[in-house]
Amino acid sequence: MAREVEWSLGVPGRHYSGLSYDELLDVLESQGRDFRGDTSALRRAVLADVQIRLAGIGRAPTWAEFRALYAEAVLAWVVKRFDAKVRDVPVRRLTVAYAKRKAADGYGGNPIGTRTGSLAARVEDYGRVTVTR
Repeated sequence: MAREVEWSLGVPGRHYSGLSYDELLDVLESQGRDFRGDTSALRRAVLADVQIRLAGIGRAPTWAEFRALYAEAVLAWVVKRFDAKVRDVPVRRLTVAYAKRKAADGYGGNPIGTRTGSLAARVEDYGRVTVTR
């Protein structure tokens, strides 16, 4: 069941930059910071989490149960990427000019992909992972 899972992340609303949150994630991906990347590390961690949570039910899970737990675990993993708690996707370094500007604006200590934390907070609070297969 887990090997064939496909999922997508949607984040409703607009970022203060004027872009939708989904567009902002697309921009980050084009810059070499794919926070929505589907990696083998993500799949292993998510599957382990789902297996642990399903261990006590005493029967095979329904597809809906599996899908819901899988989606929750994927979202939790993506949030960890923004916090730099996991780095299973390549994250391109900031340009020197942008790193200096980020530091001058008071955000220099934040992980790459996080300036003010608005996107990360929105993903955590309102992100929706849809398991399609």
